[in-house]
Amino acid sequence: MEISENERLILIKKKEEIAELTSEILNIYRKPEHADEVKAKISKILSNISTISWYSSSKNGGIDTLVMRACQINDVMEKEGWSWDFVIKDVDEFCVLANAIQIEFTNSGLNIHIPKVEIPVFQVKL
Repeated sequence: MEISENERLILIKKKEEIAELTSEILNIYRKPEHADEVKAKISKILSNISTISWYSSSKNGGIDTLVMRACQINDVMEKEGWSWDFVIKDVDEFCVLANAIQIEFTNSGLNIHIPKVEIPVFQVKL
């Protein structure tokens, strides 16, 4: 699918917004009163990634990695008695992976490159 110049600009803006959101998350995520804000920003990042990937002809499973990481973070934050200590590493990794997405515009459309990272499933007992 050919991408118009206007669509390219929109996609670049989505990528820039991902960088802004991850920066904001990393500035606030250790404060419990910001938990809902962190979850909302993660959701917005996933939405932007989904929009970018819609234009792509790439079949990259890296999106699944980001979704899984976001679900793990959310699951822990929903448990009574949770602590930032349980999600610090996951939030850091989510932000790094989200920022590592590369957009490559081609003559025929767009390719996205998302690092493939194995994420161990963990269970937190509170």
